Amino acid sequence: MNIKLDGFYGYDEMIEAIRILADAYPDLVEVSSIGTSFEGRDLPLLIISSKEKKHDQKPAYYMQANVHSNEAEGTTVCLYFAQKICSDPQYRDLLNDMAFYIVPRVNPDGAELAVKQKYVVRSRATVHYVKDHIIPKDINGDGKILKMRIRCDDGNMKPHPDDPRYMVPRKSDDTEGPFYKVYTEGIIHDYSGGEFYNPQSTVVDFNRNYPVYWQPNNPLAGKYPLSEQEIKSVADFLLSRPNIFAGIDIHNGSNAVFRPGSLPDDFYDKEDLELMKKVGNAISEATGIPYLVSGYRYETEPLISGYGGTSDEFVHFMLGISFYSMELGNGFNQMGRNTIDMVMTKDFYKNNDKYVLELLKFHDERGTEFFYPWTEFDHPQIGKVEIGGITTANAYGLSFPNDTVPPKAFEGLIRHAMMCPRFVFENMKKEHLEGNLYRITGTLTNKGMLPANGMIASKGRSAKTPVEISLAEPKGGRLVGGMNKTILKSDVKPGEKISFEWFVLSDKESSWIVTARHTKSIGAEAMV
Repeated sequence: MNIKLDGFYGYDEMIEAIRILADAYPDLVEVSSIGTSFEGRDLPLLIISSKEKKHDQKPAYYMQANVHSNEAEGTTVCLYFAQKICSDPQYRDLLNDMAFYIVPRVNPDGAELAVKQKYVVRSRATVHYVKDHIIPKDINGDGKILKMRIRCDDGNMKPHPDDPRYMVPRKSDDTEGPFYKVYTEGIIHDYSGGEFYNPQSTVVDFNRNYPVYWQPNNPLAGKYPLSEQEIKSVADFLLSRPNIFAGIDIHNGSNAVFRPGSLPDDFYDKEDLELMKKVGNAISEATGIPYLVSGYRYETEPLISGYGGTSDEFVHFMLGISFYSMELGNGFNQMGRNTIDMVMTKDFYKNNDKYVLELLKFHDERGTEFFYPWTEFDHPQIGKVEIGGITTANAYGLSFPNDTVPPKAFEGLIRHAMMCPRFVFENMKKEHLEGNLYRITGTLTNKGMLPANGMIASKGRSAKTPVEISLAEPKGGRLVGGMNKTILKSDVKPGEKISFEWFVLSDKESSWIVTARHTKSIGAEAMV
């Protein structure tokens, strides 16, 4: 399967790409759905794992993408990841040990608007049919919903003097036009013939709708936690899969790897904070994307409000797994502007016009989509208008092809996945004492980078599942002393060694099997 890099996947294209992948690797890929969207589209789930052992009996890495309508590059990365991990033989052993759960598009309705019609909503916008307000619609038949502008002396917008394609707010002392009013392309509902207005709508950000530290005073957070059925489907799936040990939520935006951080640091366990930093820096090193805290801030900076109800907080506190958000970047990053210099210094916000003008030139040089020429059209209600303008539907100005991001993202994702807790038995011995009495000793070590039982998340985490170390008796053998046949440990942290000792009655030739199991960890077995 060739991954599409010259534009974003439409819904039908994505479904077809998934079918091709499943047909090519029937021994590795299972396709399912975690639910449906508001408009009835499936939220596809790819389960990737070798079939020798059931996927739900292995630790699993989870990834999801395209929560926000115009951030569809995450879908491309998910499909790229699935294709590469199936086709590259070096990952076959990894697929024997663990499973991957991939939801490449959480918001198919919003993405279809952005990809097909270039109309951008945050996640979902319910437009209200209010008198003299615009209902977004493709009125000129070009398949897109762009902007429309009307030239008028009292307009509040004007073309930028250095590039008239770019509309900027009119200043209070501006007297030299031309001036315009700029609207969303569409039809005016119940038009009275006079002044009219941009759409009235209720906008929801799916990534503020999760039920951990949900903020009722945030207008983007939804009516109540999990009010949006797509996010409820995500939550239901995650809660039904206790084998998930780590995961990622993939977005666009100025590129960064974010750890959970919408709350003050004293809400997080100190060990968790240290581990989040260690893991985040490792992902950053693999991708070249800076490691930051949610909201584009450093760990030493004060909290930024408005980020409650996010996926990373939900997964951290409810599931206790190692979870990050990855911003893949935008057109500004693509043309050479980095997040630290652009966003962290606030220069992007102070001098936004400078960046947009640079981006227009960048697209001109590459001959790619960012600006649609202002074109006259006879609107059926208000007469002469111009339709066109800049679009942010391509992830805030990405130019295609964008073939460098998916491979870099893959390296970060696979590094995170390979941090899976992995049990290893060391120094296993069966020592003869006298007669048919033997002493079995050894240690269990976690060779992974993550604890077996995940993050501590002490402020809200539910009860944990213990690590189980078991001794299996051979025929005729009997445990007579030392530890219990089954040992339960609340956790085995990276590098930690758990020692054990059993006294058994056994024939010299009999073999005893010791196993270590945990739902989020790669298990181990030793024979002595």
